[in-house]
Amino acid sequence: MRKIVVIGAGAAGMAAATRARRTDPRASITVFEATSEFARGTCSLAYYVSGEIPSAEALLAVNRQELKERGIDLQLDTPVTAIDPVQRTVKISRQTIPYDRLVVGLGSRSRRIPVVNFANQEHPRLWSLKTVKDACHIKNQLELLKTRRIAIVGGGYVGLEVAEALNRQGCEVTIFHRQPTLMRLRPFCHASIVSLLKSRGVRVELEAEVSLVDPDSRDHTLSWKNSRDKRYSEGFDAVAACPGIVPQTELLVQAGARLGPSGGVQVSLRGETSVDNIYAAGDGVELPNPKGGGSRTVALATAAARLGRVCGENAAGGSRQLGTLHACLALRLFDTQVATVGHPGDWEQSESLEVAFGNSDAPFHARREGRCLFFLEPRSRRLVGAQFVGPQASNLADLASLAMEKNMTLDDLQDLDYSYTPPLSALWHPFYLASRQAERDLRHAKN
Repeated sequence: MRKIVVIGAGAAGMAAATRARRTDPRASITVFEATSEFARGTCSLAYYVSGEIPSAEALLAVNRQELKERGIDLQLDTPVTAIDPVQRTVKISRQTIPYDRLVVGLGSRSRRIPVVNFANQEHPRLWSLKTVKDACHIKNQLELLKTRRIAIVGGGYVGLEVAEALNRQGCEVTIFHRQPTLMRLRPFCHASIVSLLKSRGVRVELEAEVSLVDPDSRDHTLSWKNSRDKRYSEGFDAVAACPGIVPQTELLVQAGARLGPSGGVQVSLRGETSVDNIYAAGDGVELPNPKGGGSRTVALATAAARLGRVCGENAAGGSRQLGTLHACLALRLFDTQVATVGHPGDWEQSESLEVAFGNSDAPFHARREGRCLFFLEPRSRRLVGAQFVGPQASNLADLASLAMEKNMTLDDLQDLDYSYTPPLSALWHPFYLASRQAERDLRHAKN
């Protein structure tokens, strides 16, 4: 009987365990999780804080009894402290557990923000949002605060989710972001997002490097400087830290796994690390690009679950490879959507095409104004990425991801058959408009 051990009960680990069970019904499968949480909907935490998800129990994708019925032994509060790839064992406290195949769900931790007293990183009003416990803590603290002036450090997609959640709870929110645009958006799409946030009362400070957070004073004093090196200091009732993540690769590095240029653990498209019989998936892996070019790190739940599934199948005797990862990401922001497709490194080497569509006065919400930014490979005009803002952004991103997978050009997009119905979509699809605009731009350039 094959013995499969999985480290980590997040998206990657649970996908690996459940897929391994389907592939080999007789295998022994044990999952070790360092915390008391498992299979949590991390991407849903902000919506629990906002009140849209009514209970913490609704954040769990599966319960422990269901896993037991599937023959998956889940061990919570059981950190793995070492891996011995020669003996094929993992160490848990004073126990040594053997394995035939090992799958490691590489998690991540939040980047540190500068705090006056490092011990106060656990201050009750210095918040992070990575666990259900974090979300419950924020909700409890909101009930205790007499005023609700909240600073958010970080303007990535998590920072924007938290900003919306706290705004819906009646908080006065300020986002501090050290980059010139939120979510790495280009100015064409970014302008719409900043305008929307400001219309909802969310203040945005860009190119603002937070240099100090002092939680010891009467309120949290946050010191920051802008791009002109001018320094400011403000007081807030709480600080939500959303400054990005750092992959936790230490366990695999100690076992001899090879790291890539990004600092992630290198894996094959089968999920194999450089160490025999050890697979890895999650935020801290670096994958080869099947379309050529450099390796890729994609710290998204979809990527973690997809690769986790591949790892689980292969650990159980299967033979599967991961398809292309286009880093397709969508975010609902108040009454609109934001979505991006592709890797920022590819965007830098491409040509861009800006397209506006819809109408602010449209009678149907789905037909309201939006913006598309397409990134094109200069010679072939092949689509290599896109950014979208508008009520259709999520669907447009999915379509762009498919077009990228099929190596489609803008000319190809013009020839597709798109649906049309007045409440949902216009007669001329945004991709068709983009293709026509590209034709006009090319014609003008030749003239």
